[in-house]
Parts: sequence; C-alpha cells; structure tokens
Amino acid sequence: MDCVAFEQNENGEYTISYENGQIKREKAELSWAKHNLLCFGRLNKILTKNPRKRSGDIGNFLESSNFYSTCWAYYLEGIINTTTMKNIIQEFNASCSRDLNNKLFSNDISLKSITKLDKNTLNFTIEVGGNPSEITIKI
Repeated sequence: MDCVAFEQNENGEYTISYENGQIKREKAELSWAKHNLLCFGRLNKILTKNPRKRSGDIGNFLESSNFYSTCWAYYLEGIINTTTMKNIIQEFNASCSRDLNNKLFSNDISLKSITKLDKNTLNFTIEVGGNPSEITIKI
C-alpha cells in the first residue's frame, strides 16, 4: 500500500510532494513514519492542563481514533537532551505500534536513535520493516 509522499524542501520543511501535478506516493510505512515525527496531534490533558498548549489538529479531538504522535511537543520546548530524545523515541514507537495495530501499514516501524547535529537539527534513524532510513529535521 502506498500513501502520500512527504519531502523536505529547500527551507528544510517537510511538505506533500507533487510530480506532474499529482500527489506523489511512497511506501505507507515511510509516509506514516514522517507523519508521526512531524504532524501536530492534540496533546492529552495529562500532558498539559492548559488548552492553548494542547494545540494540535482539532480534527484529532473530533476523531474517535488518535492518528497523531505528540513528538512535536518536545520540539516546541526547544530543549533537546537525553531525556527528551528518550521521550520522543518512546512516543514515536508507541504511535507507530498503535498505527500498525490499526492496520494503517503492514511492516513494523521503529525509531532506533536520534542524533543532535547542532542546536536546531536532529537526525532520526528509523527502521522500516528491518531497513534503516534517515530523516533530518530542523526544529
């Protein structure tokens, strides 16, 4: 199964990829991996009591299923250390396990490591169905 392809533009931002006027497709697992790293899911009340800080997509609030990760909340803090990297890995892997159980894709996805390249740049080593892949983001 293929899904929407996300690619990094010249500004370092990820966006939907187009080719010949059509939305490009990529393997579902890679698309969902990028989705879980980059999309804003609404934070649970347990994580923050302040409704404004819960942010995220309002559609997430209205859906009966949660299809978003909350990895983004750690990026907004601006402090990326061993503890926050561990939390991002746990959140990402939990989100991907949930999505695999919901049959959104068929191969296991796991975040193996995060390397801080500089103050604002993170490199993620993701394993998709046993194959490693690298994703770099600026926060």
